[in-house]
Amino acid sequence: MRALSAPVTAMALLASLAFAQPARSQAQSPVLAGKVVSDAEGPMEGVLVSARKNGATITVTVASDADGEYRFPASRLDPGQYTLTIRAAGYALDSMPNIEIAPGRPTVADLKLKPAQPRHDQIANAEWIMSAPAPTRSNG
Repeated sequence: MRALSAPVTAMALLASLAFAQPARSQAQSPVLAGKVVSDAEGPMEGVLVSARKNGATITVTVASDADGEYRFPASRLDPGQYTLTIRAAGYALDSMPNIEIAPGRPTVADLKLKPAQPRHDQIANAEWIMSAPAPTRSNG
């Protein structure tokens, strides 16, 4: 029996490993998911949804998709109590949801937004500059 060359053996080994392992690119099931909607617009795309575990200093943020759906993968949130917040200029949460994430069980938290005055923390620096009044000219 003839021995295979090293490159051929390495390629065969890599190919067998690729097919033997489950695909890592498959989406991880979410531990927290929901839909962001408003009465005025229905499902809202591009809303930043943030989750902060009570007592923690780290906040994890995801964006809602074209259907208004958001998902936090299990690798990003541990079980525990969380407060959810949003960032969407001109909108606020109807209520500040506090949710419990239980181990091994997905949590669903749909978020309803209501129109609101933009807050300073929801406006980008460029938007602040553009909203400043123009300097007045004096004829003097």
